[in-house]
Amino acid sequence: MITRGPFLESPMELSLDAQESKGVRECLYTMREITGSWAAVDNLLFLGKGDAEKIWNGTYDATCEMAYRISKRTNYTVDDVIIGDRNGRCTHCRRPQPDPHKTPKPGAPPEAKA
Repeated sequence: MITRGPFLESPMELSLDAQESKGVRECLYTMREITGSWAAVDNLLFLGKGDAEKIWNGTYDATCEMAYRISKRTNYTVDDVIIGDRNGRCTHCRRPQPDPHKTPKPGAPPEAKA
C-alpha cells in the first residue's frame, strides 16, 4: 500500500534486484501519472486473482485500459502489468515470454533475440 509517499523502502522492494525494482517503480509511477493519485494506485494494487481474471474477460474495462496504457509506456506486456510474469511464462497460455529486461546483442541469432 502506498501511503507514505513515493516508494519508501519496503520488504517487497528488498526482495527485488536493482533492475526489477526499477521496473516496478517505473510501472507504479506510470500508474500514478495515468490515475492522478496514489490512492487510485492503491486501489488497483489490491485487485485479487478473481478480479484479475475478470479484467482479462473484459469486465473491468477501465482497469484493462489502464494496463494497456502502462504496457505501452513501459517495456511490459499487459499480462505482466495485470497478473505478473510467472517465471518467464504467460500465465494464460503458458508460452515462454521474452524477458523485458534483457536486450539482444547485435548480430545474435534470431532465437537469442527472443
